[in-house]
Amino acid sequence: MDDAAFFHEHGWIALRGVFSPGLAAQLAAELDRVFPESRLDADRPHERVGVAALSPLLDAQVHDATLAQRVAAVLRAPRVQLLQSTSLVKPPRSRARVEWHQDHTYTGFIEENVSVRMALTDCTLLSGCLRVLDGSHRSGFRGELRALSASEVSDDSHHMPEGQVIPVELRAGDVSVHHCLTFHCSEENRSDAPRMTLIARMFDARQKLVKSKLPKGYEIYFPTDDDGYLTGPTFPLL
Repeated sequence: MDDAAFFHEHGWIALRGVFSPGLAAQLAAELDRVFPESRLDADRPHERVGVAALSPLLDAQVHDATLAQRVAAVLRAPRVQLLQSTSLVKPPRSRARVEWHQDHTYTGFIEENVSVRMALTDCTLLSGCLRVLDGSHRSGFRGELRALSASEVSDDSHHMPEGQVIPVELRAGDVSVHHCLTFHCSEENRSDAPRMTLIARMFDARQKLVKSKLPKGYEIYFPTDDDGYLTGPTFPLL
């Protein structure tokens, strides 16, 4: 089974060795530099939306053409477009966790998008790696849309269908991709090292913005061309 077939059946995929461990270490050090508060103990993982704008090195990784081509192939898309960059850091020996949810709850103004998670450090069972409910994307959206109106990820486990939970362990330099309708979570980091992830949310560039799913007044931040496609430097084609 090729990558695209696996992704469309399961709603997630792990791509091994997409970038080198050496580059991963550089990116982790850079994330430490621009986001030092991510090392502080907290009840929830430290997330920094738009993190790539803080660093040319992080920005280059989010916009990397080879990565974009890999994601486009997985989606069977001619080209992908960037929706957002963010980082997610769990400090060592942290109680911070991410509850079960679907990303569509928070990004539903684009009908289908994916989270491209770049492991800057090893993501293991001990450090609280991603867990996915295999194939759950095929059950559709099962929650309540909270796009741009929620301050944190809520526990939507009561909406989950039946299925097999799979841990997605990654080594530094690996990448995972999951569909916006795939239920996923991650547990506490019980290791002595931080768990650091750089995330690019991407979508098939043939998709249009669903303006009706934006909160009132937010349209100004999502410019479109005459045909309804997102445009401008904030949402570049990759």
